[in-house]
Amino acid sequence: MDDYDNSTLIIIPAYNEEKRISKCLNEYIKTGYNILVVFDGNDNTDKIVLEYCKKYKNIHLLKFENRLGKGGAIIEGIKWGLKNKYKYFILADADASLNYLGIKKIREKLNKYDFVYTKRLIKNYPLFRKILSKIYILLNWFILPETLLIDDIQSGYKGFNYKSAYYFMNNSIITGFAYDSNIFVDTFYHRLSIGKIDFLWKYEKGSIFIKKLLKNIAAMFLSIIKIRIYYSPFRFTLRKIKPIEGKIYSKIR
Repeated sequence: MDDYDNSTLIIIPAYNEEKRISKCLNEYIKTGYNILVVFDGNDNTDKIVLEYCKKYKNIHLLKFENRLGKGGAIIEGIKWGLKNKYKYFILADADASLNYLGIKKIREKLNKYDFVYTKRLIKNYPLFRKILSKIYILLNWFILPETLLIDDIQSGYKGFNYKSAYYFMNNSIITGFAYDSNIFVDTFYHRLSIGKIDFLWKYEKGSIFIKKLLKNIAAMFLSIIKIRIYYSPFRFTLRKIKPIEGKIYSKIR
């Protein structure tokens, strides 16, 4: 396929995804959009992607030696996309749980809205994960009331037009799992229009989040607090939180 849509970029953060990245790229190449894989791991994901880059002109790779975090990888992907003058940005997960037609629906919705998020309709979610997810949503609603109307904060599939991507890139302070909350509050803060798409989603085991549960829960809670402070008159106090973060993380490692 040589007739690519050079206005749209799919951004795929990929940390050690060598087992799934081929399936993902084979699925999303069908969209005709450009694809950027942001790799910050230590397996063979980058080597696999490079083989696709040789075959397809619309597949690109950004590689980092240091761990960025999912949010950090997305920020770097958006920076690259803005620099290369893309107009639309779609965030996707390496598991390709949303098929290429779903990706195209997000793109179509961006003709009407500045920002589009997806709500996962989950049938096989473990009870433990349901409880954690609900607690996280309630924390967001309580501390970040801007998210009150959002019924799926952490779905990995989202879409930006140029304006919303630019605003988020310049106001992104979270690089870990809570980057989603940063996105929604920034979208609300800049009074951007928001669209939503529902899709069926299948839960897969092996979550990185579960492997370091206590540390990640603490990090997400502190991240929500940081977002609240950032979008307030007390933004200048954020530098005082860093020492507190360091002490908490050192105790739960």
